[in-house]
Amino acid sequence: MRKKTRDVLSGVKTLFGMPTCSNLDELSADIAFLGLPFDYGSRRWCRGGTRWGPAAVRQAQSEYSYTDDGQAEAACGWFNVDTGVEELKGVTMADCGDVNILPTENEGNFERVAKTVRQILARGSLPVVIGGDHTIPFLVVKAFERYEPLDIVYLDAHLDFEDETEEGVKVFNASAFRRCSELPFVHNITLIGFRAPLPPSSRKAYDAALKYGEKIITANKFRQMGVSKVVESIPEAKNIYVSLDVDALDPSVAPGTTFQEPGGLSFLEVQQTLVGIAKRGRVVGFDVACFCPAYDCSNMTSRTIAALILHFMGAVFPSKS
Repeated sequence: MRKKTRDVLSGVKTLFGMPTCSNLDELSADIAFLGLPFDYGSRRWCRGGTRWGPAAVRQAQSEYSYTDDGQAEAACGWFNVDTGVEELKGVTMADCGDVNILPTENEGNFERVAKTVRQILARGSLPVVIGGDHTIPFLVVKAFERYEPLDIVYLDAHLDFEDETEEGVKVFNASAFRRCSELPFVHNITLIGFRAPLPPSSRKAYDAALKYGEKIITANKFRQMGVSKVVESIPEAKNIYVSLDVDALDPSVAPGTTFQEPGGLSFLEVQQTLVGIAKRGRVVGFDVACFCPAYDCSNMTSRTIAALILHFMGAVFPSKS
């Protein structure tokens, strides 16, 4: 794997200053960061621009750096003052760049996404995918057939269990988890943070989710239950794929998203939930979607995303010290 954290002349920056890997056949890292600048699955009422999300997250300011410039130590980790543990120390990471997305070639895009994710999984790395609109969980999860049975936990203000658009399109941002439910290796699906009003036309989607057996924990129920009981209610699983829609967070915390919904979860509620999910089974994949840099305020959303990645990966790869 080519070791390079930043090209000063070209201005290229990687997430947390981690090394790049342009050849996936040479990938050797515990965590592989992958950009998926796809926002061609958004409905007409959603704000566009999530394709710029991966680049903006890479530019996010963070107190954590993969390499300690003072000691030139790779995978130096960071000290969590709450737990008293040096998290992510020795956990290797690589930035694998972006999947090449062509706006006029959706079928080709879908194939490239699945192929890229399969290559990452074949190298034994955990993919952390940054989108892009919320079509991306389905595009990514299709590559996880080797992890049967696979459970999905997604944090989202919306149901995303529609069947098809008025034009007959079946793969789009509001259908991702309906399509995931149709994959033979996907078992339990849990939604956390749902709170958007459902139009009458979406009642069928809600009924379909319940018929499938999806566990739905609304934002209101979340606060009634508390983080601990919410985490305990998530089925224990052999393998878990996690998807975070930025709009699960309250707009006051993460304003840079496609469709802001008031009454969302706080940073600490999402952070503690993600940490808890890591205790319910082996996390094998993670994506963050619906980040719109154009609507971010003072880089609040990008920094929030970066911090959540750190905390979640710290829980997925617990310190051995």
